[in-house]
Amino acid sequence: MLWFIWLMHMIRNGLQNQRRNWMLFLQMSHWRKYLSLYWETRLTYLMLHRRRSCVTTWD
Repeated sequence: MLWFIWLMHMIRNGLQNQRRNWMLFLQMSHWRKYLSLYWETRLTYLMLHRRRSCVTTWD
């Protein structure tokens, strides 16, 4: 969603603020990388926790 908003913003401004938009895009991609890493670790932890609880319930 943020990427779409950035894309619309860039189209509206044109190429006059290309460098500023590029820096914004780099910052957003940086944050997106960290967010994906956070969600990946959290989902992995939840899956492992659920699997562990399932094993304990089966025991």
